[in-house]
Amino acid sequence: MRREAALGNADARRKACSLAVDNSGDPTLLAAYAKTILARQLGIDLSSLRKKEQPAESDADDNDGGSAPDEAPAARSTPPRDGQGFDPRQGNGQPHRDHRNFQNDQRGGDRDRGGHDQRGDRGHDQRGDRGGQDQRRDGDRFQNQGQGQGQSSGQNQNQGPGQGPGQGPNFNDSNRPPVKVDLDDYLNRILPDLQGEADKLEVRDVKWLKKHDLICEILRRVAAGRADEIEVEGYVELFKDQNGYIRSPINNYLPVNTDAFIALQQLRRYGLKAGMHVTGMARAPRGNERCPQLLSIQTVMGEPVDKRTPVQDFESLIPLHAHDRLFMELPGDPTDLSLRIIDLVSPIGKGQRGLIVAQPKCGKTVYMQKIAKAISINNPEVVLMVLLVDERPEEVTDMQRSVKGEVIASTFDQHASRHVQCAEITINKAKRLVERGRDVVILLDSITRLARAYNTEAPNSGRILSGGIDSNALIKPKQFFGAARNIENGGSLTILATAIVDTGSLMDTVIFEEFKGTGNMELVLDRRLANRRVFPAVDCAQSGTRKDELLIKNEDELKRVWSLRKFLADRNGQDAIEFLRSKLKNYKTNVEFLLSIDPDKLSGW
Repeated sequence: MRREAALGNADARRKACSLAVDNSGDPTLLAAYAKTILARQLGIDLSSLRKKEQPAESDADDNDGGSAPDEAPAARSTPPRDGQGFDPRQGNGQPHRDHRNFQNDQRGGDRDRGGHDQRGDRGHDQRGDRGGQDQRRDGDRFQNQGQGQGQSSGQNQNQGPGQGPGQGPNFNDSNRPPVKVDLDDYLNRILPDLQGEADKLEVRDVKWLKKHDLICEILRRVAAGRADEIEVEGYVELFKDQNGYIRSPINNYLPVNTDAFIALQQLRRYGLKAGMHVTGMARAPRGNERCPQLLSIQTVMGEPVDKRTPVQDFESLIPLHAHDRLFMELPGDPTDLSLRIIDLVSPIGKGQRGLIVAQPKCGKTVYMQKIAKAISINNPEVVLMVLLVDERPEEVTDMQRSVKGEVIASTFDQHASRHVQCAEITINKAKRLVERGRDVVILLDSITRLARAYNTEAPNSGRILSGGIDSNALIKPKQFFGAARNIENGGSLTILATAIVDTGSLMDTVIFEEFKGTGNMELVLDRRLANRRVFPAVDCAQSGTRKDELLIKNEDELKRVWSLRKFLADRNGQDAIEFLRSKLKNYKTNVEFLLSIDPDKLSGW
């Protein structure tokens, strides 16, 4: 009866546990101390009770299923009996600890010794229905067991994720020489080759890992030493949190796990800006890291990091009218009339900001391919980049195979954020080149779809324009298109962008009207000519270039060109282009054709 009264006395139990927690240094002895205090308060002799409880405890140990011991041998020792010098207020020589740090261990230990909950009168703990064993204590027990037995069993403490204990070679051997790995070599390899190497390194789940995840697992094993380094190369992409990554053109600048992370301190130390080309050394990801971490930078924009030439920011450069001409006519192909007509109707110069206005199915994509081919052949010093936004996948493949320049593309099945990212990477890369005096040409297809993507990603301002366009959505596209300029004292950025009209969408019409007056060159394609299979379907009357006298520097040539345009403007679109095509077929070059024109007698042609 007295024992039942003791176990049912909730106030006495709480008081005993509190005293034991305040004065005990070992949380595994709390239940024993609490039982001793209860016995002293109620006058119960524990010697007889201990003899009765020993078989039950041994049975509980036998039912543990062969798991690791839950407590150290000292924790199973018999607590001091009455009169043996135990005083809970003095702590029995143990250091004093805060009882709040051992509340969970107290509850777990009490449940292991009978399932009683020390928190109140609720009796058994309702959370543990598996024989009174706490699953959290089981996890701690196995963790402690692994810590105590890992070294004796030959387990590698620095093994990578996905590798079991004692499996695989020790890739972190400090005795081996440092390893330098070129990341681009892995990126250029096909997936079966990577899977074969991963099998040799004993990487788990090789067949189900994606390519970049597989490369990260290989790097964890090949270059996991502290002295090992990974050679990285790419272009800097910055985020709003002032951190950055090195994006690789091999991956089409897609964010992947193999992109090296750049810390804020490194960005400030080296003065890195978005779009800069950098090479450096990184280390393999460790622990929960998902990507390599940049350690040092060797070159920035092709120059050693300690011998960089200071340059002005792109925004502080002085823009001028375009005066250096980009010829489209191919000397070895006089039959390509499309490019020859551009030189006569709307010439293009370095730093031009041009719009190719076209309706659907007018042949603008083919026109873009021909312009890219002409620029790469006639002007090899120009850096050519083709940006395809929200494009069809087959068109991307066709452009990559037909153009010698760099093609940066996002397909229509990707998110609008991907379209924006491609545009940001392209324009930032071009700005960094122009700052160093290079001539860059960007062919964009199309600025209408780019504006739609920015409208999707723009934060809601609460002000909606006609067609469902946010009032702030066109700021970024205008900054992109407005970056085209001819720079004083060298360097230029030329942007030729297509604009889609007459699609039946009010949004497309509003976008075109916003960009209509911003360009200084327009090439208009007519859908009616394309339907009649008249190519190139150029509307000669509406096409033209502002300040074209700066591009055509010969006065006699300029006079003949103006006379030709005046003659074509008096005819309708179909008659004008058919007349021009018929005349150009009789001459191998545009110079011969212009020399055959008599400005005073042109009306009698």
